[in-house]
Amino acid sequence: MPPCAPTALTSSRTAGSRRVYSCRPPHDDRAPAVVRGWIAGLLGASRARSLGEDLALVATELVTNAVRHGAVPTRVSLSLTDGSHGGRVRLEVEDGGAGFASDKVRPADADSSACGGRGLHIVAALACDWGNAKAAGRHVVWAELAADGVEG
Repeated sequence: MPPCAPTALTSSRTAGSRRVYSCRPPHDDRAPAVVRGWIAGLLGASRARSLGEDLALVATELVTNAVRHGAVPTRVSLSLTDGSHGGRVRLEVEDGGAGFASDKVRPADADSSACGGRGLHIVAALACDWGNAKAAGRHVVWAELAADGVEG
C-alpha cells in the first residue's frame, strides 16, 4: 500500500456507489498532518468539500490515537458512499496493536485542565456513528459522517 500523498491517488477500489481509498501514513507525529493533506486532496474535487473540516478533525483525533497508543503499521481508509438522500463518508484508522476491549474505547472523563483526553468526545460529537473492532492482531477505530453529494 502506498504512503499517503496529497496529490497522488493512493490505492482505491469501487464497489457500486462506494469508492474506497487507503494509504499508509508514517507512524509518528507527522501522521495527522499527512492524513489531513491526503483527505484534502481526495475531497478537493468533490462536492463533499464542505465535509472536509469535520473529517479532518476526526481524522486528526483517530490517527493521533493510533500513533500514540497503537503499533505499526498504521493504515487509513476512506470510503465515500453515494445515496439517494445524501452520502456517507467512513474513515477507518487501523494499527497493528492489539487494541483495547471495545467497552474501553470511549470518550474519557477529561479533567478540564488536562492537555488531552477530549479527542473521542470530538469524534462522538461530529460523527453520525463511530466504534472500534479487533481482529487478527489489528485494531480499527472508525467514524462515519453524513455528506450531501459525496460524488467525486
